[in-house]
Amino acid sequence: MKKNVLIPTSMYDVHAIAVEYALKKYSDKVNVIRWFCCDYPSIQVQTFNADSLSTNFSISAKNQSFNLSDIDLVWYRRPGSIVVDLDKNHPDYEQICRENNLFHRNIWELIPKDARWANHYIDSKKADCKLKQLSVALLSGLKIPKTISSNDPEKIREFIESNSKKTIYKTFSGIHDWEEERKIFRQHATTITLKDLPEDEMLKLSSGIFQEYIEKEYELRILYLNGRFICAKIEADKDGEGKHDWRAAVKTGLKIHPYTLPNEVCIMLEKFMKSLNLVTGSIDMIKSIDGEYIFLEVNESGQFIWLELENSDIKVLGPFCKFIVEMSSNGLHTINEEEISANDIFGRNDFESILKEDLKEHIQVI
Repeated sequence: MKKNVLIPTSMYDVHAIAVEYALKKYSDKVNVIRWFCCDYPSIQVQTFNADSLSTNFSISAKNQSFNLSDIDLVWYRRPGSIVVDLDKNHPDYEQICRENNLFHRNIWELIPKDARWANHYIDSKKADCKLKQLSVALLSGLKIPKTISSNDPEKIREFIESNSKKTIYKTFSGIHDWEEERKIFRQHATTITLKDLPEDEMLKLSSGIFQEYIEKEYELRILYLNGRFICAKIEADKDGEGKHDWRAAVKTGLKIHPYTLPNEVCIMLEKFMKSLNLVTGSIDMIKSIDGEYIFLEVNESGQFIWLELENSDIKVLGPFCKFIVEMSSNGLHTINEEEISANDIFGRNDFESILKEDLKEHIQVI
């Protein structure tokens, strides 16, 4: 019998599309359900039934219908928010949103107890805390940058003054876009000095993340799959846009190569991931010019297929699909990961058509 894999997803999530596409083509052991949470309640029906013998939660839409009781694995990918198709000025709008959200959140607690998760939604939310990650990393033996996060202007200025070189500033929300003077700007990790700080009254309004600047030889992006590490070395132009954060250099090009982590680093990362109860995630590290491996953060649902698209020697889609098949069947089934190529799949016309069909069939959150 096929195992049912539920993938909560949102529009433009090419990772969910690619995994569904690959598993449909290369495995007859799983049935993938790509589920758009944002379709509820506008074009999706959710129903809970209970009697003296049992309970049931069903979800149905135009081209999809399933019961939560049939789910074997949840890949907690990127569940979107519900979209209420009602004027926000309607007197009942806020109450309807509250009721729908309270109803909708029951779904995760009604997944069968014997179902497996990658990752469990509670563990994902707990892990999505940058300061907790740094604390757990340190306890796991990993090296981390000296860090302060505060809305105390005096402590922030003292921290920056104490750094012998530079200070890195990051936001809690990660990459941030905003519009100014009819231009779109994007905030990445960036270096700052005391001169870059706003007035104290502004610093008091919000806490950011300030870290010592560590001269790096290169950056590392690591896909973790329940004890397995697939690592890529990322080199950006040291004088270009990506000198402090490779994400800023994506449009200008990066040098990406397969990389083998030292065993002692893998042991510490394994301890770190297990401490957070994560079975998968995308880990960011740097190797300093002093030869030290420095932990930066983990994104429990981070992007990874782009590594293979940039360098076909870094196989990630096949291993991830194998991980999903084996997890959903508790190790009873597997697939040949070598058959799966991200570049081949992304180059197919029918793959492109799936995204176009999504735009027609599902609610787009703006």
